[in-house]
Amino acid sequence: MKHIFINILISIIGVYIGVLIVNPIGNKFGYNTYLQNINISGMSYEEALLIEKEVVTLKYGNNFIEIPQTVPIDGILQKIVEDKPTVLQSLLNYVLNINMIYMPKIMIDENIILPYIEHMEEIVHQDIRVASIQVIEDSLQITEHNPLVTINVDALLEETISRFEVWDFTVIDVSKYLDIQKPSIDTKTISQIDTKIISIKTMVEPDSAEATNLNVATSKISNILLMPEEVFDYDKLIGDITQQQGFVLGNVRVKEKMIDMIGGGIGQLSSTLYTAILNLGLNPQERHSNTVAINYIPLGLDAAFSKDQLNLRFINTLSYPILINSYLEDDELTVDIYSNKALENIKYVITTDIIETTEPSTMYVYNQAQNNGVVTAGKNGYTVQVTRQQYIDKEPIGELELISIDKYAMQSNIYNIVH
Repeated sequence: MKHIFINILISIIGVYIGVLIVNPIGNKFGYNTYLQNINISGMSYEEALLIEKEVVTLKYGNNFIEIPQTVPIDGILQKIVEDKPTVLQSLLNYVLNINMIYMPKIMIDENIILPYIEHMEEIVHQDIRVASIQVIEDSLQITEHNPLVTINVDALLEETISRFEVWDFTVIDVSKYLDIQKPSIDTKTISQIDTKIISIKTMVEPDSAEATNLNVATSKISNILLMPEEVFDYDKLIGDITQQQGFVLGNVRVKEKMIDMIGGGIGQLSSTLYTAILNLGLNPQERHSNTVAINYIPLGLDAAFSKDQLNLRFINTLSYPILINSYLEDDELTVDIYSNKALENIKYVITTDIIETTEPSTMYVYNQAQNNGVVTAGKNGYTVQVTRQQYIDKEPIGELELISIDKYAMQSNIYNIVH
């Protein structure tokens, strides 16, 4: 009997201690009491009210934005107090490890949260920028690309609201909600251009009107990036040929006459460029020879230009991007083409052959204002064939390629006869 009494006494004491644990003295919440996912066990009413000050934090790198909890919880806590379990219920919950979870329905106003997310969007936002490359003092300078970075506002707003609804006040990593768009030309692609592959020079008369026009034209055909399969259009790049653009009157040959025209002489740049692309292994989509022979470049390697009429166009059919740069220095016009060093061991030999020559005819004119004799000295006409042979590591590859057959008209000798 004595043992039974002692066991009963111990049980009573244990129950009393358990009741004190699960239902502590004072205005505190009992064991295993949860408000949503927040354990408020043992908290006083005043301590639980501090939950109203909790925030959801948006984090991006070292940037933090805190969104305050805006739902009042005084009424919710009062309801929990009113529903406080009896001692027996508390003891049972304690023994069976039952959680008392209160999940009130919370309505979140997204218009309150949205400004915080939009502020983070301002921090995160990065404008897109394609990679670029240019020649500065004969060295290649690359500007790296920037992707377009924005926040998926709808997804982040939905996640933030869901956190408030369950009172989950852990930090949200905004980097998981980014939309990233790569530019069309990135740094890796542009970095393939690392070597000057071709350099072609032609002679220019210094301080001439033609030199002035070429100086303007080279400023427009400068640091031109051409991606694989992209089209180069000389006319489009040159743009308007006006005095406002800096062009002046220069000599242009029209049939057998030399006339002055705004922008005269810039066909020398298109011709120099044409010679450069042939040496790179490219072919023109559009190219026209001059009507008569010119003297600044070998016959067959010229590319006549007349605004909106005669153009030079070609496609970059290489596997690599190319960079075209032109400039005028003293008496030399230079066109340089840069690309990948893998092309250095590929060379092309361009051959121009005169396959027919036409002697100038003679014309006689009568002009009393002029003396007897030659008014205009005639020039031969030519038929010229241009071929190209590819070499890799100095070994010929494939057959000889026919590039063009061009005809240049002869210019008649003109004599004046007074008597």
